[in-house]
Amino acid sequence: MLLTRTNRRPKNIASEIKTSLREIILKKVKTMEKGEVGYEELLGLLLESNHREIVESGHEKGMSIDKVISECKLFYLAGQETTAILIVRTLILLSKHYDWQAKAREEILQVFEDKEPNFDGLLRFKTVDRVLRLYLLGTGMYRKTYRAARLGAYYLPLDVIIFMPVLLVHHDQQVRGKDAQVFNPKRFSGVSKASTG
Repeated sequence: MLLTRTNRRPKNIASEIKTSLREIILKKVKTMEKGEVGYEELLGLLLESNHREIVESGHEKGMSIDKVISECKLFYLAGQETTAILIVRTLILLSKHYDWQAKAREEILQVFEDKEPNFDGLLRFKTVDRVLRLYLLGTGMYRKTYRAARLGAYYLPLDVIIFMPVLLVHHDQQVRGKDAQVFNPKRFSGVSKASTG
């Protein structure tokens, strides 16, 4: 490959991102060491967990700064894509259901009033919660048993990977009712966390 300006651009951008993330991470580590900030955001939680792992097991199991940078890139890129998909799907459903457009607008005004939007407020939206039930961003969840356990009539030995097909559960009419595939946030009133606010 020729080293033209166009070919160097992606490498330069990647280098800038890595440098910026390194500065942000090191600044966060310093403020955490001084005890000036909590661990309420994702980077803080990641760094606190990594620090705990290093203290408990030495540097053998802790993540290097480069690994933390890679995790930050993954969080950002995955978050951008999933948020964009959720917004598009929500807008499509609201464009098809005029009655819920007004209700969604009321919900936004009621939850946030004059405040800046935040994550806790988003969890209280029936419409967004229902969109996620219909159009999950993933098909299921994996869990691993860390000790032998019983789940009803089933025995699960240590180190078994369990897959829960959340998409199928959300669309199962025996579990969710006959309107399982219908966009109707009202049907969860009083049941889901989004409805009870």
